[in-house]
Amino acid sequence: MATLQKILEPDQFVEEILKISPLIRFSAIYFEGNFYTKTRDDVETYLDSYQTTKSMRYAVMRMIQREEHSQKIGNVHYALAKYDKVNRVTIPLGKDGLIMFSTELEAECDSIAEKVIEFKKKNEHSINV
Repeated sequence: MATLQKILEPDQFVEEILKISPLIRFSAIYFEGNFYTKTRDDVETYLDSYQTTKSMRYAVMRMIQREEHSQKIGNVHYALAKYDKVNRVTIPLGKDGLIMFSTELEAECDSIAEKVIEFKKKNEHSINV
């Protein structure tokens, strides 16, 4: 008997990403032209909502540029940027979407990124937008 996959609202999707590690400060997705974000309640934000949206737009463009080379060097799994105050990871989501999350500096981003990718693989077809 087949099991039904739970439908996730985009806000639930970003909330679940925060649960993957207590070192994730912020999570967001860009999906079908819309942005969905969530910041952990107990952290200081460095960017306001306008700056966050602008940053995500640029990240989407950079991911599209990275994927232009995928036939020659393979698919993008994730990209990591290390800043003075946070680490930021971007992961492709579907054809034109993007997952973005930031972590505390001490986080092991490779391990967390792999867990987010696993979550994405299990749930990307169940996002209700």
